[in-house]
Amino acid sequence: MYRISHIDPTRLLKTPTFKALQALMTKYKVLINKQMNAGILHRTSVPGEASRFVEAKGDGRNRQLIALRLRNNNTQDDHTQTPEQNTILNAVARE
Repeated sequence: MYRISHIDPTRLLKTPTFKALQALMTKYKVLINKQMNAGILHRTSVPGEASRFVEAKGDGRNRQLIALRLRNNNTQDDHTQTPEQNTILNAVARE
């Protein structure tokens, strides 16, 4: 498993909590319940969890977002090139 290297491991920042507009909450709750029922999402407690928030798209759909800028500022740069998707798929197919 890949572990992210932190600059300061004692500083695992919690992401800020956002307030969503009430007009967006109904559609957002329906989406979350649908994903939970499908097994895509589940509630759990983890160190350094990130809260989600929602914004409206121009076409009427909701966009789910997570603000990770503070946490990203506490990670060391990875100096290895990220493999291309085809490379990953070929490696998995060989196994």
